[in-house]
Amino acid sequence: MATAEGVVVLIAVVFKDVGFILALTGAVGASFLGYILPSIIYFRCYEDDFNIICSETSALYKGALGIPLNSNTRNSSNSADFNVELANATEAERVRSESASGRDPPSCGQRVWTLIQCGLAFKQFYFCFFCGILGVFLLVCGVYTVFYDFYHGD
Repeated sequence: MATAEGVVVLIAVVFKDVGFILALTGAVGASFLGYILPSIIYFRCYEDDFNIICSETSALYKGALGIPLNSNTRNSSNSADFNVELANATEAERVRSESASGRDPPSCGQRVWTLIQCGLAFKQFYFCFFCGILGVFLLVCGVYTVFYDFYHGD
């Protein structure tokens, strides 16, 4: 407890006006508690869903572009994940065999549609990522404002 009191006394001795410290604490604390921390908690709660979506969209994207899938590597022993990988690999093989059987490779429109599908798969996490990025932006703006006001005297 003596250390915390010593830090408080040190801050009081160094700064005549503690408004700078309070503004800095408010800028960091408000953006972290309001935006960044809830985003981190949400992402950590649904991290497994995010990893499944990543593997699904990766296989879909690679299949549409004709990129060979590496079927020898498997990150988890979970049978549900393996079944999803098999379904995506089957879809990718179908697309690849269509292009190998003399059909035209996927058109630009088909590739764009595949990218849109891959992006829409992450819609559960859009708000989470948006709030996290917004929180970091507001944190930087708040700290900048505190230092600008401190050095330019407002």
